[in-house]
Amino acid sequence: MNEVKPLDQFALFERARSFWPARIELDDPSALYVLYERNEKAAEGDGELLQLAMWAFHQALHRYAENVRRQGCLTISPERVTFDEFDRSMRLNLADGSWSAERVQWEQSTIRRER
Repeated sequence: MNEVKPLDQFALFERARSFWPARIELDDPSALYVLYERNEKAAEGDGELLQLAMWAFHQALHRYAENVRRQGCLTISPERVTFDEFDRSMRLNLADGSWSAERVQWEQSTIRRER
């Protein structure tokens, strides 16, 4: 059986979050997706797991943005996305059979939140 390569989940979360600007204006409904596409291209050579993390962070950020919009606010900060929301998106995406090896890696890895 292949050994599972250790993964620092929180470091991956922080890496995905680092691609986003500190503030995002939501007056354009496509703003998040445009930024996501830019971020995805910027991280292209960094491996599939980071690409998945980029998508999961975008999903968590989108949920956060929808909540903020309902409250009448049109500015968000990616810093407000929690690891738990990111983890929820990662697990939903990893449930797809094509990510089985990565799912095992994610489930057997540690979370280091002391940063």
